[in-house]
Amino acid sequence: MSDVPYICVTCGVQQSPGASLPEHCPICEDERQYVRQSGQAWTTLDELATQGHRVELRELEPGLTGVGAQPAVGIGQRALLVRADGGNFLWDCFGFIDAKSVAAIRAMGGTCTPTSVEAPPTASPTSFVASHPPTISPAPSSSPAHGTFSMSTEREMNFFAADRGSLIAFSTKETTSPYSSKIQRAEAPNGPWKTVYEVDASLTGRGQVVAGRVALVEYRAPYQGGGAYSEDFTVVDLSTGKTTAIDRFALSSATYRGGGGAPRRPVGSMVLGPDRVAWTRLVEGPGGSVTGELRVATLADPANPKIVGTSAEWISPLSVDAHRLLYVLGTKSEDQLHLLDLDTGTDRVIAKAAMPADIQVTPVPGLDRALLSGDWAIWLDSPRATDGSLRAVNTVSGAERTIAMGGSSCTEPSIGTRYVAWYCAAGVVGILDPKTLEPVATKPTGVGVAPIASDDALLWFDLSTNLRNVVLYRPQ
Repeated sequence: MSDVPYICVTCGVQQSPGASLPEHCPICEDERQYVRQSGQAWTTLDELATQGHRVELRELEPGLTGVGAQPAVGIGQRALLVRADGGNFLWDCFGFIDAKSVAAIRAMGGTCTPTSVEAPPTASPTSFVASHPPTISPAPSSSPAHGTFSMSTEREMNFFAADRGSLIAFSTKETTSPYSSKIQRAEAPNGPWKTVYEVDASLTGRGQVVAGRVALVEYRAPYQGGGAYSEDFTVVDLSTGKTTAIDRFALSSATYRGGGGAPRRPVGSMVLGPDRVAWTRLVEGPGGSVTGELRVATLADPANPKIVGTSAEWISPLSVDAHRLLYVLGTKSEDQLHLLDLDTGTDRVIAKAAMPADIQVTPVPGLDRALLSGDWAIWLDSPRATDGSLRAVNTVSGAERTIAMGGSSCTEPSIGTRYVAWYCAAGVVGILDPKTLEPVATKPTGVGVAPIASDDALLWFDLSTNLRNVVLYRPQ
């Protein structure tokens, strides 16, 4: 096998070494890119150097250096090297590197992440992140943090979670009805992916994993059914694939509302706790009306649920544990965040937010995406804000907090037993302790793209190669 990795002339992405020229470039064949009119063409780092390409480093401002190739390679990508006391961060890569530029970047603080969170090297680490898959280019490799393992992913895998140190992947084929979905599991240290559960439905909702089980809402629609559909609420054991049927409903085509712009109404949803489950069942009424019925039951006896409340506007479970149910109840004018004590039956409103006059233009309040984190209920205050913030209310003391997220266009927080995590535009990442909502004492190094808190682990994506790898970090 040749030790020369070829580079696509069009996009500047380096391929894995091979015995011959690659047959195609997966980046250029992606629907977001293009293959040049004269066909696929390849080059190498040596050829680019012979043609006079070189790397230029320009200080844009103190602590920020631009790194690019002259003449430009591929689509003209450039990288940004952010230098800080705690380590360096290289945002994006591009289609050409040489020994001189590698030495220059190393001189600014090093080019590898430490292999252990507890014992970082003397030199400041440098992390590498690509802004989006079509611009991934050659990059120096970095070692994973202690307690990590990674797996390559398949195109149809659209959501990931952790379960006691294993990776869980959820897939739904992009097709018309009948649908096809599956759950796969990969054990450390290197898998492989093994199918745990398959179903002829589309999986909706968060795919919440708790105590080795996952809550699924399985959507089915008959072909050319005019908008009719059904949903099954199912809990799956992620080790054995054994299922527990929770509930099911079906709506006729009379309930279908196409075209958008209509007032909101309840949707089927479910959340899972260690020994309880809560869900919104939809009930069809006269003239195609729909009412949401919020139910809660033990996993041992889901056929005998307690009805918490009903609404034709909005009602949805958000989090449930052995003693509490967090849910949202909405009207045309206001959303209310409720906390129900499952032992005493006491139901109290812990937060309120006014609904905008036009929900098609103005985002609705974030209360309907709130989650429990220890004694705190937290939610994203405004998804589109230029300066994102989390809102939190202590369910015991009533204390309120606002937590700056450090960036714009931030995601909703994900919550596990060890971390609260989010990410924002420009690679901003936040990781908190779920009980105190303070920054974690030991933050893992080398955190990649789009971190997710799940179970007792942290997941992220590694885009430093042509493949999308998902990484699980679980401190030992």
